[in-house]
Amino acid sequence: MPGIPNRFLKYALIKTCLVLFASFFVIGSSASAETKPPYTPKALPDFYIYDTADKPLRISDFKGKVVLLNFWATWCNPCVKEMPDLDKLQKDYANRGLVVITASQDMQGMSIVDGFFSTHKLNNLTPYVDKDSFAFSSLGLSGLPSTLLIDANGKEAVRMSGFIDWSSVPARTVIDDLLKRAKAGKAERT
Repeated sequence: MPGIPNRFLKYALIKTCLVLFASFFVIGSSASAETKPPYTPKALPDFYIYDTADKPLRISDFKGKVVLLNFWATWCNPCVKEMPDLDKLQKDYANRGLVVITASQDMQGMSIVDGFFSTHKLNNLTPYVDKDSFAFSSLGLSGLPSTLLIDANGKEAVRMSGFIDWSSVPARTVIDDLLKRAKAGKAERT
């Protein structure tokens, strides 16, 4: 647009996206536990990621918890930018039933991931690798970072691509909503 500096257009676009994102999740989170969630839970394929001891981990190992599964790589700038927020998110929500899993797509394996975690002082996250990008491709993902929010029933609730500010109100609102629904579901089963 002539006469309008690019920085103002970028600011307006970012602000519009955040407002739409926040509106979607705030409206959904204000619904009662009896209403349908603002998403349609979707079954996930069976896949593995690996821990520091090269032990396979299935997402079904976390059934009953809300899981934030983030695919990232040490060479991906937006991924690197997200990691401190994900580390803080794990710290802030660990006692509330959220598990943050970061699955590296680095082909060099766990050695580079361990070094990255140490250098960046990521003390609240556990390092995992997605060998041969099996989980990434099984889930039909195509870009980094990619994140899935998985509900307490082990189903995909939300899928996001690109950098997310995990300290933002919209991001925390959707997590709070999933945790609230998990707690309500647990209360119904007891």
